Amino acid sequence: MIGTSAGEWLFIRSSIILIRYTPLLYAAILAALCLWRGHAPWQTTPARCICALLACEAIFYLVVFRPHVSRVRTPAAHPAALSPSARRTLFYRCMGNVPDADEYLRWWFLGADLRDICRDNVRQFLLWAFFDVKETDAWCSPDRDAIWAELDEYMAFLEKRLDRPLAKGRGSAQGLMLTVDDVETAYRSMSWYLAVFIVDQLTHLIMAVLGFQYYARSPAQAAKTFPPRPQELWARRHDVDVGVGLYLMLRPGGDECKVALFKLMCKYLAFEAFLDHKTSA
Repeated sequence: MIGTSAGEWLFIRSSIILIRYTPLLYAAILAALCLWRGHAPWQTTPARCICALLACEAIFYLVVFRPHVSRVRTPAAHPAALSPSARRTLFYRCMGNVPDADEYLRWWFLGADLRDICRDNVRQFLLWAFFDVKETDAWCSPDRDAIWAELDEYMAFLEKRLDRPLAKGRGSAQGLMLTVDDVETAYRSMSWYLAVFIVDQLTHLIMAVLGFQYYARSPAQAAKTFPPRPQELWARRHDVDVGVGLYLMLRPGGDECKVALFKLMCKYLAFEAFLDHKTSA
C-alpha cells in the first residue's frame, strides 16, 4: 500500500500486528505497570485505563465478533434441487460455453497443476456446482445410486473434452466451492475496527469537500455493517435497494458525457433491480 522497501514493509506489518492484537499489548502494559509499581491494577490511573480498554475489548469480542463469526459459518441455504433433466440441460449448456476444458478446471481449482486434479476432486466439484451437496451428503442420500450414475455421465463427458482420462483418487488441488467451503476467520481487535472507522470517515469527509454526494443504503443493510457509518442516518437514500447495499458517490461537473453515462447506467441497474423485485413478489 505504501511502498516496496524493506523499511516500509516492516512498518506496515508492525502496524497490522499492533492493531490486530491490541488486547495482548494492553495485557503486556498492565503486567509491566504491576511489576513496576508493585500495586494491584486498579490502584493507579494508567492501570485503570488499561483495565477499562481490556474490558471493552472483551465486550466487543463477546457481543460483536463471536456472533459475526457464528453467522458467517452458518450453512448456506441452497435453492431447491433441480430435476435430473433440468440439471443435465444446465450441465451441457455450461459445457457448451467452455472453450478450453483444461483451463476451465484449472481455474476452478485455483490455478492448480492439472496433475493434481484427479477424479475425486472433479467429482466433489461437480457435486457442489450442479447438485448443491457435499460429497458426504451425496453418499448418505437415498438417491445415491441415481446421483452417482448421473455424475459418471458428466465425468465421462469431461474426460472426452479433456482428451484424456482423469487420474484416479484425490489430488492435492483445492476447488473453489464457496457455499460448502469452511469459512476461516482471523481475529481482529476493536482497535482494528476503530482504525477502519476513522479512515472511512476521513475518506467520506474528503470526498464531501471535493463535491461528492453520498447516497445511503437501506436501514436493514446499514445495520449489518460494522463499523457503522453515521452519515447514513441523514444521507439521501437510493430509490431502489439493489440488494447488495448499493450506494453512489456522484460528483457534479467534470466530463458531462461520462457523468451522463454513469447516471444512465445507475438508472438501468435500479430499473433492473425493480423488475427483479416485482417478478419475485
